[in-house]
Amino acid sequence: MPVGQSARDGTASPASSAAPSPTGGGPTATATAPTAAPGWLNDPAQAKAAGRVGAGGNCAIPGSFGRADKWSVVDVSKLGVVDHGLELRCEIDGEPAGVLGVMRVWVGPSGTDPRGALDTFVRSSTVAPQDVAYRDVKIGSSDGVEVSYRSDDHVTRAFAAPAPGRVVLVIWGGEADAFEAGLPAYVLARSTDAPAG
Repeated sequence: MPVGQSARDGTASPASSAAPSPTGGGPTATATAPTAAPGWLNDPAQAKAAGRVGAGGNCAIPGSFGRADKWSVVDVSKLGVVDHGLELRCEIDGEPAGVLGVMRVWVGPSGTDPRGALDTFVRSSTVAPQDVAYRDVKIGSSDGVEVSYRSDDHVTRAFAAPAPGRVVLVIWGGEADAFEAGLPAYVLARSTDAPAG
């Protein structure tokens, strides 16, 4: 069952009663110039790493990335949340670090390209996306794709990284203050992502 924007990509807690889903039947997004997206050119310095997501079995993903200090990892793969071929694997909760919201990690099926995975995510937004912009970025040491968009007062950033036979999406979003507070942790994840090798 589709759920609201906050539960879908950022501000709900991992223990929320409604499982997050990337579906919702929103209208197809149209990409605009990168400068149109809120905060697109204002990446903060990445947070200091205090561990890795995906390392030691704490998140069932084909790779790993840096985890910011005090952010906690919750493996939710056993919930079996799958939509549009995207499987929810884990949530990284910012509340212990004083940040309202969670990053969510989804894994796409074999053969999914990074841009296609992000397109699916944006098109299925429960609230009509605005100021949608894509850019090619380095995700760790690999080439990947990032999207930024706004839905009402909710700002979302997501990157899609290639993995062996798969693609990994990392989603961060929230209202302005929460979004900005968690952005360094998101930039850390994007900068340190590494596929399983």
